[in-house]
Amino acid sequence: SDLGLAGTELPEALEGHAATALARRVASLALVACGLRPDEAQAQLELPLIGLVSAPQASPTLAGETVAADAADLCIRMLSSGQPHRALPATGSVCTAVALRMPGTVVQRLARPARAGEPSRLAMPSGVLVVDADVAVEDGEPLARSGTLYRTARRLFDGSVCY
Repeated sequence: SDLGLAGTELPEALEGHAATALARRVASLALVACGLRPDEAQAQLELPLIGLVSAPQASPTLAGETVAADAADLCIRMLSSGQPHRALPATGSVCTAVALRMPGTVVQRLARPARAGEPSRLAMPSGVLVVDADVAVEDGEPLARSGTLYRTARRLFDGSVCY
């Protein structure tokens, strides 16, 4: 909402949105400020993942279906290499899982409270992705011990070879 978005937009809607350009610019400036790129022009060549998160709500999918608000714990859209992602990148998904379990993060504040012993569900343009993380607090500081991404397997090929 801070960027004038609902958090449920599909990639095509994010493509030309002013918020996407602003997010790209902030990411570029962050890379320069962190010393990872010498200037903004070079920073735009390789942007970090940008996550746009919102509280659980009914959200459309690319297949024309709707993910019900109670079917997910967080709505998320990501930009990868500055472009709206049609699903969620694996690295961004695991980082989101950690942020869901880390006290005080924006992600945790927006998400449905974590269910003890249960993974979290992320509503995204392609449906729902299940993630989990083990985050502890040691010496007053959060420590991410692990992150998990659950994927389904699908048959990529079925055939026979004649020789």
